[in-house]
Amino acid sequence: MIGMLSAALAAVIVAIVALAGIVGWGGRVSCAQRIGLCVMAAGLVWAGPARFMGYPPGLGDLLFVAGIVIHLGAVYGPAMWRKVDALDGEADGRVSLRRR
Repeated sequence: MIGMLSAALAAVIVAIVALAGIVGWGGRVSCAQRIGLCVMAAGLVWAGPARFMGYPPGLGDLLFVAGIVIHLGAVYGPAMWRKVDALDGEADGRVSLRRR
């Protein structure tokens, strides 16, 4: 029973990713966001049966996490870069780790 529920939930997640990311029903989505969503969905599909059968984490799990990282980097990366750039007092587009 739990296996059927988890498979149905994974199918719903993959369908939402396909509709929102690939077809564009979620609004404007950049190419990097689409790649991240598709990699996350592929990792979920690949790792799902292994989790259900009790196997240890594998390449599918790594793919899932990589998709999340790509998507979050595409969404929040520019804002984080601007914050890091402004840490030295002025946002000039240069980030240097050297002390002055």
